[in-house]
Amino acid sequence: MDDPQAVQQKALRPIVVQVKKKKKRRYSRGLGDLQRSARGLSKISARVARSLSKGADKFYETSDKSASKKRDGALRDLGLNIGKSLSRSLEEASSIPRDMAKMLNTRSVRRAARRQLRVMSRFNRLIRLR
Repeated sequence: MDDPQAVQQKALRPIVVQVKKKKKRRYSRGLGDLQRSARGLSKISARVARSLSKGADKFYETSDKSASKKRDGALRDLGLNIGKSLSRSLEEASSIPRDMAKMLNTRSVRRAARRQLRVMSRFNRLIRLR
C-alpha cells in the first residue's frame, strides 16, 4: 500500500501545458501596409455587419414577445423594441472606433500624415507671403 507522503508527492506535481506560438504574418516588401489595412477594414466591416445582425435579431425577438403577450403588442411596444435593438447593436459596435484607431496607428500612416502636414505648411507659407 502507498504511504501518505508518496500520494501527496504525486498530487503536488505541477501540470505543464505547452501552447503553440502564433505564426507571424509575412508580407512582401512594400505590400505589408496595404495588406494590414485590408485586414483591418475587413475586421471593421465584419463587426458592423455583426452588430446590425444582432440588433435585427433583438428587434425580432422583442417584437415577437410583445405580440404574443398582448393584442397589437408589437405595435404598442414599437418604440421600446427599437430602443432595445439599437442598444444591442451599439453595444456590439462600440469597439469599432478603437479598431479604426488601431488600424490608422501605423508607422507608414504617421509618416504620410507628417509629409502631408509639411506640404500644407509650405503651401500656407507661400500663400501668406503674397
